[in-house]
Formats: sequence, structure tokens, C-alpha cells
Amino acid sequence: MDTLGIYSLFISGFVAALMQAVGHYFKWEIWMGHELNRLASYTWGTTAMFVGMVIWASISMYRQVQSWEALLAFGIIAITSGGTVSGLYGLDALGERVHYARTRDLMDANADDDKGGK
Repeated sequence: MDTLGIYSLFISGFVAALMQAVGHYFKWEIWMGHELNRLASYTWGTTAMFVGMVIWASISMYRQVQSWEALLAFGIIAITSGGTVSGLYGLDALGERVHYARTRDLMDANADDDKGGK
């Protein structure tokens, strides 16, 4: 695999991951009036992977491509997309736990103030 092949894998994987992140954090309720349902979310994710494959194919059409390179590109794009979504859900869960802990600490501090600081 030549340098252009490596760059095309990186660019297509990055674009697919970026689209997944945008789809995850985009405020759909402002634009559509509600959050995305499950089917629409899966459609967005599949489209992001498809766009990544189209970018890879568009760059790779100017070079000789082996069949294993296409499978590698698909694998990298799928793993990058899935890893991005999984990581973002984990980051969201961590943020919720931190928010819950801070809220609990503030409530405990207010309860102590109500008791006279005991």
C-alpha cells in the first residue's frame, strides 16, 4: 500500500468518525422538533460509514487497489465509527456520573447548612 492509500484510509476514517460525533451531539430537537428515533440514528450512522467508503473509493480510484485494501478500508471505517459512538456514550455516562456526584455534594452541603453546620 502506497502513501496515498494510507492517507485515504486516515481521511475516510476521520470523516466517518467526525460525522458520528456530529450526529451524536447535534441538537436534533431544535431542527426537527424532537430527538432522533432509533431508526433515524442507525440511518445516520450507516450514512456516515457509507460517506467514509465513498471518500476512500474516490481517492483510491487513481491508484491500483487490491481487494484486501477495500476490506481493510471497510474494517477501519466500521471500527472507527463504532469506537467513536461507543466512546461518546461512555463520555456521556461519565459526565452524568460527575454531574450526579456534584449535585449530591451540593445537596449534602445545603443540608449541613440547614442543620447549623453540624
